[in-house]
This record gives sequence, structure tokens and C-alpha cells, in this order.
Amino acid sequence: PAQQVPVLRPDDLVSDVVRRLTEEPGRAVVMGGPDGAELVGLLSSTDLSRALEAAPLRTGGRQPSRAGAVVGAVVAAAVVLVAAVLYHPPYVVVAPGRAIDVRGDITIAGVPQQRPTGPFLLASVELTRPNALVLLADAFRTDREVVPMAGVLPYGFGPEELEDLQRRLFRDSRETAAVAAARAAGYDASLRGDGAEVLGLVPGSPAAEVLETGDTVTGVDGSPVSTLDDLQAALARHPVGDTVSLQVERDGRTLARDVTNAGLPQVTGGTSIGALAATKDLEAVLPFTIRFRERPELGGPSAGLAYALAITDALDRGDDAWGRSVAATGTIAADGSVGPVGAVPEKALVASEAGADVLLVPAGELPPADHRQVRLHGVDDLAQALDVLARSR
Repeated sequence: PAQQVPVLRPDDLVSDVVRRLTEEPGRAVVMGGPDGAELVGLLSSTDLSRALEAAPLRTGGRQPSRAGAVVGAVVAAAVVLVAAVLYHPPYVVVAPGRAIDVRGDITIAGVPQQRPTGPFLLASVELTRPNALVLLADAFRTDREVVPMAGVLPYGFGPEELEDLQRRLFRDSRETAAVAAARAAGYDASLRGDGAEVLGLVPGSPAAEVLETGDTVTGVDGSPVSTLDDLQAALARHPVGDTVSLQVERDGRTLARDVTNAGLPQVTGGTSIGALAATKDLEAVLPFTIRFRERPELGGPSAGLAYALAITDALDRGDDAWGRSVAATGTIAADGSVGPVGAVPEKALVASEAGADVLLVPAGELPPADHRQVRLHGVDDLAQALDVLARSR
């Protein structure tokens, strides 16, 4: 929309332009002409930075003295430096975070339990969007990873919307971990919800053509869908190119929508039709009560495996930790399946610096271990993770 496009004038100060383009990322239009209504150019932060770096010193036709040239070069360099400080490229730096013992986050009542004999650590990472200078410095560090912003801010989510989504995924992952752990300990447990709520859509995907953000998928091929796991399991039964019949709730109406299974492996946390979804009103059905400590500073589903291991050890009559410091990262499903999370090398560094004896990660994301001080194991599910702990005592 026109009102969202930054508008500049030819006589605007460069310093003001840099600030405008930092606050309103994107390409600005430059309006000029006799009445100020003529489009005379387009300008982005990248254009500005390149122009400043390439601009020759202007001397008015006179040969500058050596001292004058030095002063001019310093001034030019300072202008480029200011632009680099103010400009935030569309990249995110993934840096090691901290290790958190999740045992203290869990309170269980109604069944026999025990306190694990060793810590279960979730290894976190920090995401920042630095200015150009810091980004350049971080690109040369071995403990940092620079990734395009689109890789962590998909589907048109703004920063605040992304934070809300990440917190929701974190809360849901702990509920799911409780169900997976209860089953591993021999209890009947399940997840229930009111369908799979569509939170975002991949532009150009099959889902984007028939679904809207806020829709709730309640059925697939005539079978009910109460959780995201149900939706993903139903889609997994269809080969790529197959047509899937969805039952959708939208604004109090029930709609039938057909969508093609496109098989989008690049959509982390999404489905193969190109929709980012989560269980609506997720609730764990357990034979005991469990409460979790609030963690507003954490987000995302990657702590699921760590919580599942800690809860299982608390419920199980055996000793899974066996006095060791166990770190883990991975998503968890109600059936115990472990899914990918990303940033595993940075999390391995966190676990190593925290003194962990073992780090459990998704089997498909096992990083090189030659420079780590922690034993790494790739696992496909919770049962395999528990078996690794039992065999590695």
C-alpha cells in the first residue's frame, strides 16, 4: 500500500534518510519535480551504503593537500561507519544462549515420584538482528551462525507476533512432553484440542489458495482432527500431488476445502501443504496433575525432549540420569517422536560449557563432535533417548 512506502525528497539530509530506511526497511521512493509529485528515483539502505563507499572525494577542481586528503578520507570513512551502524541488514545472528536445568520447572502430584539424581538441561540459543558492523564481525566467529531473516521470521510475522508464537509453541511443547513422558512411564495419557489452528501460510503454497489465517482444520478425509499431530499424521498418508479433503471452521461456519499435498520439506514446523499451524486450546489428559514454572524468556518447541526426559525420570522407578548432567534439544510429539530444531552446533557449545556429560539431539541433526567436550547422541524418539542413557552409564 502506498501509505506504507517511505517517501523521500531530493534535498533530504543523508543522515535523516539513513534513519528513515532503518526504521522503515525496504525501498523508498524519491519524489521531486516542480510540484514535488514526480517520481525521480528509488533508494534502499544498500544503495546508500554502496554509494557512500564508492563516492570519490570532491575537491572543487583543486588538488588537495596530503593533509586535506587525509581529513577527507577520515570524514568519508566516518560517514560510511555511521551508515553501517544505523543499517540493520535482513539477517539474524544465532548465538549460544544458556543451559537451564528443567527439574525445578516441574511440579507433579497424584502419583509416586522421585527427584532425578542429575540435572536435565535445555540448551538455548539467542537470536539478534545487529547492525551491519556487528553482523560482519559475527560472520567471522566460529560460535555464531548468520542466517537470512526469512529463515526465522516466515510468513509475514512481525517481531511481536513471532514472540507470541514462540511462547505458545514453548507452552505446547511442555504439555506434549508430559503426555510423551507419562506414556513412557506406563501411564495412559493423551492430548486433546479443538483442531489445528492456521497461524500462517506460505505464499504461493496450496494452502494459501484455500485457507486463511485463523482457520481451524477439524477434519481430513472425513476423519476428525483434534490436534496438530492428527493433521500431520493424516497428511503423511498422502503422497505428493495427492488431493486432500479438509473440513475447516471459519467464523462460525463449516467449510469443505480441497488442497494438494505439495510436500514442502523446507517448511520447518509447518505441514506439507504450506500452512504453519498449532493445536487450538491444547490440553494434556493425564492421570496426575503437573504444573510448570513460567518461562517468559523462552520460546519455541526445541525444549520438548529435555522436559520429556526430566518428567519420565521423575515418574519412572528407575534412575535415568544416574547422577549425570544430561542436555537435550529436540521437539517432542505425544507418541515420543523427536523432531528437528536447528542451531544444534550452537546448542552443543552451550551444553559443553555447562559441563554436560551427554547431549541428545535429533538423529538427523547430529553435528561434528571433534571440538566438543560433550558426548553427542542422535535419537529418533524418547524411547531411544532413554535407552541411550541406560547404555551409556
